[in-house]
Amino acid sequence: MKRQLIRTFSAALCALLVFALFPLTSRADSPYVTVTKRPDKEDEYVALEMPQARYYFTRKDGTLLRSEVKPSWKNGSIYFMPHPAETYGTLGTVDEGTPVTILAQENGLYFFLTDDGRMGWNGRGFFTKPQAVEDLSAPITEGSALTGETLAAVSEALAGGRHAGAASPTFYADRPMLVMQSGSTATMTVYGFNNKATYDFERIDGESAEAEWQGEGFRNGRRNVLFTAGEPGLSVFTFRNSRNSQRFNVLILVV
Repeated sequence: MKRQLIRTFSAALCALLVFALFPLTSRADSPYVTVTKRPDKEDEYVALEMPQARYYFTRKDGTLLRSEVKPSWKNGSIYFMPHPAETYGTLGTVDEGTPVTILAQENGLYFFLTDDGRMGWNGRGFFTKPQAVEDLSAPITEGSALTGETLAAVSEALAGGRHAGAASPTFYADRPMLVMQSGSTATMTVYGFNNKATYDFERIDGESAEAEWQGEGFRNGRRNVLFTAGEPGLSVFTFRNSRNSQRFNVLILVV
């Protein structure tokens, strides 16, 4: 009986590890986050890590690369991984056929960006062969308000800052980037778990969006920020806290 219980527990544990390593949604995106629990470490979390500046293709040779997500296994979706290694969990999934911008490459993995502002890492084999964008002034896909120029600007802004969306597992936002229509508003949640810290932000680049805190202070480690989109363009906001040097950027792209 005892051996049977051990075998049952072991099988359940193996199943959990499979769930942690591979997406089980069938041809559907899952919610995106910037901090996730590591599947191989109990009670350890990891935040989205950005490539070093020298790995960005726009920095290396001025090239903007586009691709599409290929199917992973048989379920039609792949992970946004937070780190250029395969043991760091998942930030969410993205459906096969989704067009993406390949921003950088490190350790055989691509760092990629979806057209709605999600980003992460995964292996080169999960993407179609990247194609260089020849006409940066043209829409990136038919009917899209995004152009190669705007995505190149996003790439440069990301390469210029070490963190986007998350400074650490205890100080982060729920998205590294928002793509907004001119005149629209959007709310983003910022998480900070140091009760003695004062959290603040400032716009460090661009004039396409305004932002303001919502509510009175952080409650349960979180507080919302309301963004208001103005004219088309890219704005970069830096979030920081008073207790240490941790900070991260959030990009607001208005189209």
